[in-house]
Amino acid sequence: MFGQLERRFFELCSIIILPFLGYLPIFWVSIWSDFFIFCVRQQPIFDVI
Repeated sequence: MFGQLERRFFELCSIIILPFLGYLPIFWVSIWSDFFIFCVRQQPIFDVI
């Protein structure tokens, strides 16, 4: 009974958490690309590149 309940809880957690884990790298990449573009605009040295 406890093993079955534990398995159901794990399935529920995986259904809830896994989509967030899938979207997390995309979320971080968008933040870092925005940050990099912001830094590049602040530095006149990178205008040549």
